[in-house]
Amino acid sequence: MRFIKFKVCAINKCAIKQFFVFTLIFITSSTIQGYGLPYLNLGLSSFLDGGPLRPRPGWYFQHLLQTYYSNKFLDNQGVPLIGIQDPQFTALTGISQVIYQFTERLGSTRARPGISLALPIRYYSHINKNALDITSTKGGIGDLGLGLYLQYDSLFYKGRPVFVYRLECDMNIPIGTYHKAQDINPSNHLFFINPYWAATLFVTERFVLDWRLYYLWCGKNHAIELQPGQAIHGNYALAYFITPRFLAGINGYFLRQISDNRVQGVPIVDNRERLFAIGPGVLYKVTKNYNVVLFANVYFEKYVRSRPQGISGQVRLFLHF
Repeated sequence: MRFIKFKVCAINKCAIKQFFVFTLIFITSSTIQGYGLPYLNLGLSSFLDGGPLRPRPGWYFQHLLQTYYSNKFLDNQGVPLIGIQDPQFTALTGISQVIYQFTERLGSTRARPGISLALPIRYYSHINKNALDITSTKGGIGDLGLGLYLQYDSLFYKGRPVFVYRLECDMNIPIGTYHKAQDINPSNHLFFINPYWAATLFVTERFVLDWRLYYLWCGKNHAIELQPGQAIHGNYALAYFITPRFLAGINGYFLRQISDNRVQGVPIVDNRERLFAIGPGVLYKVTKNYNVVLFANVYFEKYVRSRPQGISGQVRLFLHF
């Protein structure tokens, strides 16, 4: 564990407690957007997520480019850590994902099985010199994401699709760039499972509601003896087809940690992460049959506890071969 270089003339007992809790959690973590939890899908999916983005068997590919900026590092009360000036943090990340959906349905179900592989690359990561002495590895390869899923056929009402969903279990395989001496790394350096339920509800022919609900369980980062707590998180979107090819609306994400992080088996209390985010987004179908789709989304984080609060923006290209 590396000690934070911290200079202050006078601090009260509360500040001292915050300081040592932060020392344990942040310096023993390797995350970009949280003090203990690993990188998660926070806003990486949005419109038409349950379907019909995967309407047919075959190969799919998508690439996402995301930028994130924060200048607020908050404690469990939602105020700046130890009452000092917050550092500014900026990151640029690309994520490539390959998906294969099988032709045959699984047994007598309405579901086709599939498999996905995702690999993030941190192109840029910078945090300015700060009193908390938080440092970054600049960039590198992230962890491999492996997913196994079942994509269910659409349910119809009066000749039109009204509901479609997918069940998937994602796993994080820690193969990426990780340096114990640095606080912010591209890799989580731990194994975790992250099952989810994604669904799309066509409220009318033009109004669409989407959600993706996750559960998170983490193994231990043995390099620093940290095991992040369990959490629930998800993405949501409400949109309107302005034209048959152009959709616009609001989207966002939420996170709530439901158990404590543990360092060397000891729970760290009063440090569970929480946030809510909302912002505008658009989707454009380049082809009518969803073979080529473009996304653009922006998110503003609010109600944050025990993690940085920031702004995230992204563009995504989705292809079916």
